[in-house]
Amino acid sequence: MQKDILSNLNQILENLEYNGGYLYKNDLETLTGIAEKDTQNAKFIIEKCTKIIQRLKKAGKTVYIDDAYYIRGLMYEIIKDYKNAIADFTCAVDMYEDADGALFERGKVYYTLRNYEQALEDLNLVIERDSNSNGDYYYYRGLTHKALGNNEQAAKDLQIALKMAENK
Repeated sequence: MQKDILSNLNQILENLEYNGGYLYKNDLETLTGIAEKDTQNAKFIIEKCTKIIQRLKKAGKTVYIDDAYYIRGLMYEIIKDYKNAIADFTCAVDMYEDADGALFERGKVYYTLRNYEQALEDLNLVIERDSNSNGDYYYYRGLTHKALGNNEQAAKDLQIALKMAENK
């Protein structure tokens, strides 16, 4: 791992622990970008997040710990460890009921695993909670409906996703 990437990762992860598990959006984008370039980076982040989660739990600082589970879940998703990704996204959702990102990611993983009914359940819920913010929600729900043979609903969702993408 390059020295500047390692330094950047360590700084972000130190901030994550210092802030009681809270992670800023730009830091999340940096982490996922670094992890997508090299799975070794994702494994490093998983290891660090595990230690952060353990320390935060031990210290009783669980206010933002769902962010740490979410990050670790994303890293598991990147390295295709879907069982652990689902477990971490579920922890995030259980800890913070408005964890729409974790709910969406869990739905994507269920879709990837061809568990379309559970994918649809998560995607329906995230769209019900936040129908205007993310075309990706509709895109994946459309793909899920298509996989289930619900072609009419799939077409509707994919059209909504396309309109939302055009309006960005």
